[in-house]
Amino acid sequence: MRRSPDGLVLIGSLCLDVVVRRGEQQHDGDKHRATAISLRLGGAMHNVAEGISALGGECSAVTSLSAEPAGEIVTMLSRRSAYRIIPLACNSEPRLSVICQDDGKISYTDRPPLNKVDLRQLLFESGTGLESVYIAPATADDNQFILELIAAASTSFLALSQEQLEDPLALQLIRTATHTILNASELRSLMHAETTEESLSELSKEKLGTSIVVCTDSETIYTLLDGRIHKQAVFRGEDRSGYRHGDTFSAAYIFATMNNIQPLESVRFAAAAAAYWARNASLPSASDVEQFLLCHDAETGLEIAKRSGNVDRAAAKQPHTVLVVVAHPDDELIGCGGTIAELAGSGVAVHVAVMAASNPVRAEEARRAANALGVPSERIHLFDLPDRHLPENLSSIESLLRNLDRAIRADVVFTHRCDSHPDHGAVYSATLRAFAWQSTSILKFTIPQPASSGFCPTVYIRLSDAAAQAKLNALTQQYRSQSWKGYFDTRIHDGAFAQAGISAGCSNAESFELERLRLRVDGSGTMVIARRGEQPNFVANENSIARIVCELNSAQKELVVGGRVSV
Repeated sequence: MRRSPDGLVLIGSLCLDVVVRRGEQQHDGDKHRATAISLRLGGAMHNVAEGISALGGECSAVTSLSAEPAGEIVTMLSRRSAYRIIPLACNSEPRLSVICQDDGKISYTDRPPLNKVDLRQLLFESGTGLESVYIAPATADDNQFILELIAAASTSFLALSQEQLEDPLALQLIRTATHTILNASELRSLMHAETTEESLSELSKEKLGTSIVVCTDSETIYTLLDGRIHKQAVFRGEDRSGYRHGDTFSAAYIFATMNNIQPLESVRFAAAAAAYWARNASLPSASDVEQFLLCHDAETGLEIAKRSGNVDRAAAKQPHTVLVVVAHPDDELIGCGGTIAELAGSGVAVHVAVMAASNPVRAEEARRAANALGVPSERIHLFDLPDRHLPENLSSIESLLRNLDRAIRADVVFTHRCDSHPDHGAVYSATLRAFAWQSTSILKFTIPQPASSGFCPTVYIRLSDAAAQAKLNALTQQYRSQSWKGYFDTRIHDGAFAQAGISAGCSNAESFELERLRLRVDGSGTMVIARRGEQPNFVANENSIARIVCELNSAQKELVVGGRVSV
């Protein structure tokens, strides 16, 4: 049993959703208990009680307040003196500051929000365990204070003003902080020392304890995440993991999930998948909150999967846009030329992006090779970053890929593994960063090397004879400037086709390592099955994601996950 910290949650910047909660969380199938007060300033809010009740929890004191609620808030909260209320820093109505003293009494003041000294005292000297949300000050030059607010709580949500959204440094600090991992001692030092992007990144590498996350209203998050509405919530403790879903969201979703659910540790469902499972399970009509909860509670989600009758094989429509990201001209052909030909021949929009294509001869060869594989010239993207200097240009690669993805919206990305070539490793790292927030599957290929490379394929894509031959022909005909290199020997690739074909149950195939896999369950969303290094707890007797075998069947337009699923 784990006691959750008391706290006050404030979400949004203009219409504020406020949730005050207190209670115990009992895991391992026990009942969740929660007391909730839901406030909406200026509008209606989803009924959080539905979601809590859907999981067999107990909910009381769910109240909706009308406009001008400041006095009512204090009156209501004062009746429950056991709550420890965290101060609000509100950029729209500073008079809504609520303060909780150490004796548990609640006071209300018309003065502006607490200053930094008061905030630090409440955070660290009073011993308050925080799981809270803040609205940052409206000034555009207070980036350090924004960062302190993010670092102050174990799980923080931050709403930015329009001025801050237009400040590149503020946005960079936010993006950096969302991936930063800190512990209590590091938090204290962070509050009293100058914090830079480099120091945050250094702390992140040390993996010291608590994940810091940022979330806000849909308009702000739309800007932060380059036009796609996503959220990510990260939970404390070894027995918890984060989840992410696309589409819009509300405060009720965030509250109900954080307060009542032990998230799936490795199988991560999208909110849009809830309606899919509910329909297939012939369940009664469910509210948005209930649908969301069904797919974020391990026991409930698996129970729905049992009833659906569609557990043994997970299938989805084939993605319609594929992006191949490589360091040099010829990497795309050597790494996944057969797959490019297979997908392009079946009607998939395949794009090829080459980062270090400054040599005009090799750039022209890349165009001809891609054309020979069925990729039209308008889908070939050649960039002139310096060869053998890509590690020094990680931010440029990431920026180029982000801009490209805004135009094409890739469903699947093929790229390098982190092998012995520095340029390959740089492209791999930049690709992961560029697509970290996107609903994109990522597969990695290998380039033939003299010694064992540690390549452990988990995904096999079947190739027709025509697609396999198209790759071999391009190797001998299109890259004549590189034909002297050993890995252009067609015997190597013939053997690789046959070896992968044994695992895929066919004559020819290409093999890949799975970095991240997301399956479409309907036309409106994606379902994240697992990520690299995690243990998919829905697969019987499987201990590693490396043992899940996947295949992309372009003829039948579906992506199939193999392995027997037991629930």
